[in-house]
Amino acid sequence: MIASFFGTIRELMYPLDLCCEFNASETNWFGWMTNDAAYLHALLYTVSAFHDIATGRTPQHRTNYHVFRAIRLLNERLADSEKALADSTVAVVMSMAMLCDIAGDVQAARAHADGLKQIVELRGGIGSFSHAQQLQVKICRVDLNMAINQGSRPYFFQDCISWDSFFESCLILKRLRPNPSTAILRTRRLIKPLDRRLYCIFQDVQDFSQLVNFLFQSHQKMQPGIFQDLLTSLQYRLLLLDFGIENRFAELLRLSMLAYLTVVLFRLPQVKLQYPFLGSQLRTSCQTFKPANDQEKRVFAWAMFVGFMSALDLQDEELTTLLSNMMVPCLGSSWCEVKASLKEVLWIDGIYDGPGQEVYEKFAK
Repeated sequence: MIASFFGTIRELMYPLDLCCEFNASETNWFGWMTNDAAYLHALLYTVSAFHDIATGRTPQHRTNYHVFRAIRLLNERLADSEKALADSTVAVVMSMAMLCDIAGDVQAARAHADGLKQIVELRGGIGSFSHAQQLQVKICRVDLNMAINQGSRPYFFQDCISWDSFFESCLILKRLRPNPSTAILRTRRLIKPLDRRLYCIFQDVQDFSQLVNFLFQSHQKMQPGIFQDLLTSLQYRLLLLDFGIENRFAELLRLSMLAYLTVVLFRLPQVKLQYPFLGSQLRTSCQTFKPANDQEKRVFAWAMFVGFMSALDLQDEELTTLLSNMMVPCLGSSWCEVKASLKEVLWIDGIYDGPGQEVYEKFAK
């Protein structure tokens, strides 16, 4: 069961990790499995719960056994001043928060997330985990998921976010950045007048998407610290913005980029994760936005398509009818045409093709 997690399951849950070159020695995952009972049971709970969710069944006896053991051992550890702040303790709390969030147990997820934040504070802040990049990445994922799912402000990086383009400020990314196509440049010209901060984010997400496409195609990998900093910057910037009704197009783009990035960071095969707060916001934005021209209409169609892959409900008759009417004139009449149109805005082949084709087939019926 553990072997399946560190093999196929982990790659399916964290698709972006496939183009990152993690240093296995930085985080002692395997050492914790053999020496830390709380971490072992938390890991077994994660794997067992993953199988339960993927197969659509209620939690099995094995799943309940491991979660009860993990919680009991975790409580004992938190009472020990020496062990309460250990990396392995952080990993256990983080796992519990993520699984409760996925299972829809909002109260438990929030309790674990709050506990995680307290530990990080006592450790000296998120920067104190720079020695363990994988652990740092997942701590940020918990914080971001809580903010996206529950409509709260993210906890980390509130006071130290730069609104400038990340690619422009990072020499490595600037050197690797692919040249944008004519279609991508056309989309950027449409977005640029909306808001400088949003435009820099949009440009970064486009450059990021093109770079990941290149890495997947060339089978190359990057140091995870760069991607961690980039994705952290993107999602935190998006969550700290709010255009409301004053700029409906900008707000639609902000929410749809958040929905777009949720698929990048975490997924479960054959399971559509629920983002109720983001879905509600995006639905309202789609209902109230009125495109002023064909270019805005094309981006609107992209936003709804991406939304149906992540935060929107495919049973929503009003929005599905709206996208159905826009599909052919704005995106195309075949999957190849639709995908080409989507790539003019934002798209990563190796991550979005599967769920994207499923959405297209529902509309093509």
